[in-house]
Amino acid sequence: RLVASQEGTLLTSVTPDTCMKSPTVHAIVTAISRRLSVTPIHVYRKSSSEAGEVKERLPNHPAANLLRKPNVWQTRLDFWQDAASTFVRYGRFYAYKSRGLTGPTRELIPLQPNSVEPKQENDYSVTFRVTPANGDVTEYNPSQIFHARGPARDFLTGDSPVMDVADT
Repeated sequence: RLVASQEGTLLTSVTPDTCMKSPTVHAIVTAISRRLSVTPIHVYRKSSSEAGEVKERLPNHPAANLLRKPNVWQTRLDFWQDAASTFVRYGRFYAYKSRGLTGPTRELIPLQPNSVEPKQENDYSVTFRVTPANGDVTEYNPSQIFHARGPARDFLTGDSPVMDVADT
């Protein structure tokens, strides 16, 4: 979005990417994403016993392993810091769930939020249309995409806090 002064001169273009040029925004996004990236993530199994509900931590569960090492080129810290930064700036974060031959998710591949278009079908199901930089369009169902979103006016996409205040 381009912002003009009263004299008509161009002041700046504010987007989720360019907002990081503001020292204040940069400091806030960095603080939030660093804090979230170091927050421990655990996988538990809930069961019932005579004493009540019991939670058993499963450190070697495949999901726990995936959350510790989401893909081959990012550490846990890198992945979750990037995910949190993207979420804070765009209001949403997407990752492709790359599966092995036997079915379980092996990697979480981060996707640029502007390359993903969630779409609600006539039967209310949701599909994700992904258009990477090479222009190849692929549609995925929700079981293939990890989607985290904040509040959404359309109940689906996630509103960018940056774009909500870009004019101010």
